[in-house]
Amino acid sequence: MAGRPMKPIPDDAPPELARLVELLRDVCLAAGGRPLAAIAERAGVPKSTLRHALGGERLPNMETVLGLVAACQDPAVEATVRQDERMRAAVLWREAYRAVNAGRLGRADADEAPRELAVANRLIQGYHDHPPADRASARHGSSAARTRIDSAADVDGVVRLHEERLAAEAALDAAVEQLGEATAAVAAARDALRAATAAERDATAAGARPSDAARGRDEG
Repeated sequence: MAGRPMKPIPDDAPPELARLVELLRDVCLAAGGRPLAAIAERAGVPKSTLRHALGGERLPNMETVLGLVAACQDPAVEATVRQDERMRAAVLWREAYRAVNAGRLGRADADEAPRELAVANRLIQGYHDHPPADRASARHGSSAARTRIDSAADVDGVVRLHEERLAAEAALDAAVEQLGEATAAVAAARDALRAATAAERDATAAGARPSDAARGRDEG
């Protein structure tokens, strides 16, 4: 990795976070002198985000970690090897996440943990359900088996589907909020209509009643 040398990982960093950062630094070094700006561009993140991920002062998000690893990998290397490397990064990220957030998580499982940790749990579980040996043997099996196993271990695909689900949830939340505002507007308009109708009815009734002066003239 070309550029200025990295600072030492802070002494007060949790051991789990330090192991993750060491892996990310090793991955960058293995990229063969590729500038940090080029790695950041390939990973699709700002250079400052990548530098923070390699600094060890705070935990990067999972997408940054997986994007960094993928950006540094050699396409000529066998796909299963690249997937194994990304999975190791995902496992270390999960351990670091739990260590950094130990006081806030309470019970770190896929049901109660935040979304990013939940998708990491599902991703890793899917990978363990179909280890590399299974994927290798599946190459000689049916196309359906190959598709099923490769999909289960496809880190990029899982992350992409996760992002699509989050976008769909955000769109749904926005639509529900708009629906709530529209419902409130309809209720307010209905109340205004009722008030106007009542006022008109009262005014009409008052106009239909003869005044005292008019009654006096009629009686005279």
